[in-house]
Amino acid sequence: MCPMNGASREIRDWRDVKTVSVIIVNYNAATWIREAVSSVRRQETPQLRVEVIVADNASRPEDRGLLQTIPGIRLLLFDSNQGFSRANNQALEQAHGQYVFFLNPDTLVLPGAIGTLSQYLDRHPDTGAVGPRVWWDTGKTLEIPPTQPLTPGFELAMALAGRFPFVRESFRKRSTRGHLTYWLARAPVETRGLAGANIFTRKEILERVGPFDDATFFLYFEDADWCLRVAQAGYGIAYEPRAEIVHFYNQSAKQEQERAIDLMTASKDKFFRKHYGDASTAWKRRLCRWLQSGGPGHTESGFHQLDGVSPDTRFEAPSGAGNTGFLFQISVSPLMFPAAGAISASPSFRLPPEVFESLGRGAYYAQIVNLTDHRVLGSWQWRKM
Repeated sequence: MCPMNGASREIRDWRDVKTVSVIIVNYNAATWIREAVSSVRRQETPQLRVEVIVADNASRPEDRGLLQTIPGIRLLLFDSNQGFSRANNQALEQAHGQYVFFLNPDTLVLPGAIGTLSQYLDRHPDTGAVGPRVWWDTGKTLEIPPTQPLTPGFELAMALAGRFPFVRESFRKRSTRGHLTYWLARAPVETRGLAGANIFTRKEILERVGPFDDATFFLYFEDADWCLRVAQAGYGIAYEPRAEIVHFYNQSAKQEQERAIDLMTASKDKFFRKHYGDASTAWKRRLCRWLQSGGPGHTESGFHQLDGVSPDTRFEAPSGAGNTGFLFQISVSPLMFPAAGAISASPSFRLPPEVFESLGRGAYYAQIVNLTDHRVLGSWQWRKM
């Protein structure tokens, strides 16, 4: 009888082990992947096993050479750029885990994050996907919020905010309140969207809802489409702030910024056409042209122009700002959406050097906000060349 009991216990222990497939799509970002993989491997425990699948979208030969030196990964090498959606889906076909974690190459998974995310899904079987708290820097200074779901109403609000100052301030405050919902959270929060850079789900959810729509989306908004389908299937989506990652943000896209912008615009049109029809796509285009036409209601009004910004630049609110707590935000949009943010007791802020170095060419906007009433105390704009 003793051997039988031992065998039974061994089987029970084996069934208690969780298996997670981490899928990373690479496009000339292999220098980041070694650290990403190491951070994932450090998540393993006797009860948690991780496999890492890296799908390479026809990167440069030297980049592929770096990938091939990384131990402990399953490497899929494509002869042409399959796009983000299709590369993820092809890696998914090779995945054996009970859970799947879609992860960007320019990330670090902080200790205990994978275990925390899997535990959340175990406790909430009606949740289809969960995402972690996302920091922009290893010092955990600036946070990036979950994505805002795309809807015609939200696009209309953005267009009107870009044109009319009285709508703009309302939009900025509403966006700030939405971001703070996540940044101040110490317990899980329901959300409506997650970025493809950090979606954690169960394999069975992907089997029921389907993978990313690679027939429609080459890059961008495949995550918004998938999250919408998860919600339409009756599952919740959650943000778990006790699981943390660092996302150095947009390192692949920064290499080809103009093409990335074109792809983003095309993918947004495809998303609206798929879910809301051709009519919504047509009026969205008209509103965008209106927004870009400038004029008296131009969105950049009110920002103090800076000649240049460096890690030594100090953003400071005027004297007399009080001591109620402050929020610093940085965005590529004068509407401050989307924005990364840092909560501070001081009305003074400097960009962490690693954040500054990660910024691509283009225009940037920053503001300091009073945490109590969300009043803007100071706002700045500059260009990084």
